[in-house]
Amino acid sequence: MTHASAHESVACSLSSADTKHRQTEWSALLARAAVTRTPVAGGTRIGLAPLAGVRGELDRLVQAERACCPFLEIAVEETSAGLVLTVTAPADAEPIARELLA
Repeated sequence: MTHASAHESVACSLSSADTKHRQTEWSALLARAAVTRTPVAGGTRIGLAPLAGVRGELDRLVQAERACCPFLEIAVEETSAGLVLTVTAPADAEPIARELLA
């Protein structure tokens, strides 16, 4: 994984209200589908159950996060148990990565 270079901004481009709305969307998805949560260097890894609609919602949220927070490294993997979402960030933005999936 690569992280933000010294030239990339470590800031989210969303307004405060939009950030709150996005966090609500993440919380709803994770409340419904998260089955494991593991801290990793620079962020968090979450296992998601293969429930109907989870992949589509996850893909939508990941795309939205990549647009507003390009410094985040977001990976989605398919496993035999479901989906695995990993979000990491450079050291100075690690709290943002952890808070996103709180």
